[in-house]
Amino acid sequence: MRQPRCSAAQLSQLSADAERSVGICEYVSQALPGLGGVVKARPSDFQVNEISIAGNEVIISEAAIDEGRADEQSESTDDAPDQFTRFTLRKERMDTFGAIAEMARQLEVPARSFGFAGLKDFRAVTTQEMTVRGVPPAAVRVLVHSHLQVSSCRKVARSLRLGQLSGNRFRIVLRSCHGTAAEVEAALSALARRGFVNYFGMQRFGETAARNDEVGKHLLLGQYAAAVDALLKPRPDDARTGGAEAEAREAWERSNDVRTVLKLMPRVRSVEREVLSALARTLGETQTLSYEERCRLAVLSLPLNLRRLLAHAYFSRLWNLAASERLRQHGLRRALEGEFVLPRGKRFARLMRRGSGARRDAVHVVTAEEAAAGTYSVRRVVLPLPGRLIEMPRTAVKDAVSLNEISEFKNLSLVTAGSALGAHDVFLQFDLPPGAYATIALREVQKENPAPTRKTHIRF
Repeated sequence: MRQPRCSAAQLSQLSADAERSVGICEYVSQALPGLGGVVKARPSDFQVNEISIAGNEVIISEAAIDEGRADEQSESTDDAPDQFTRFTLRKERMDTFGAIAEMARQLEVPARSFGFAGLKDFRAVTTQEMTVRGVPPAAVRVLVHSHLQVSSCRKVARSLRLGQLSGNRFRIVLRSCHGTAAEVEAALSALARRGFVNYFGMQRFGETAARNDEVGKHLLLGQYAAAVDALLKPRPDDARTGGAEAEAREAWERSNDVRTVLKLMPRVRSVEREVLSALARTLGETQTLSYEERCRLAVLSLPLNLRRLLAHAYFSRLWNLAASERLRQHGLRRALEGEFVLPRGKRFARLMRRGSGARRDAVHVVTAEEAAAGTYSVRRVVLPLPGRLIEMPRTAVKDAVSLNEISEFKNLSLVTAGSALGAHDVFLQFDLPPGAYATIALREVQKENPAPTRKTHIRF
């Protein structure tokens, strides 16, 4: 059985290579030295609480039971025939889908019964709101797991949907930083003043042996057997995965023995296990179903939200590549002719909660006169995500990633603030809008992975 043995330097290089492969290459404050440091030395060092649509921080407390009422006019009395239960979930050492898989098992409902506004990381202590269809509040209140805690259970009429939040509040300890007090202050001040490149973070692409963007690419192409392989095979550049998971992935690569791999795959890998379980259910139909069809049925057994997120992971990689190419070609200059910007007075987080048509109408195309006058700063620039009905920006960056239709946008850069300095440890507290990653903000001050000095070929 393969046991990964990597030095700290090797792990850092692996992390750098992984980031570059998904287009995370550039820094805003390139000239400033990095602080280094360790993120998530313990789960409590990385705490994330959702901020509801009403602007309230989601916390585990009975006082939060009425928090959702300002978000949507759907709450009701216990006697009303509402079909959803909304509750607050605090978790650690589990990602959102892993938590859903455990709750679904205990409540004996499909994983697709759950709704949520955003995904939360595995290596963190996170608090978020969720909904579940067809389960009374009393049943949710008695969920028991060492890594899960629920509160504020109440009936509602509607399920939560992705994006139904104002953002997230982060409380992070960056441990064992190097540099002088002046260097630490300079790095944090630059982050607060100049911000960071608003990349999709590695959480979007998967920090395990499986890469979400690769699985998503095959799903978009309708290559279901290839998608299953991308989910279950070991990655040749993965030196972190060990134990039973590494053994399971190697067994899949050797033999595609569904039952053996399912026995070996750890329970924490809920997505892999769901696909393997679905494949196992069709083992008796190999005479009537092709392997490709069995893989298609296995993939379709995953919740729709998860399948969408896998596809979006590939689109997110394309966005990162386009953002890096824009910065490589033009740096932090003001908005260029033909680029998309969000006009002054419009808030990005509020805009993204509106329909795709409203988002398209709100985005402005920079004219030659506006570009010459420097009317819009780089902070107003938005790059499109793959979707429908909107053209790419009319700049050279269009050639970096060729896409036909666009429907969503993401800020090129963001600014955040709030920090305190301890003895070699830095405490940061800040809010970020939906779709922004705290690990990317931290990357700007850590700079453990230097930006490449030349453009390298990245396969799509």
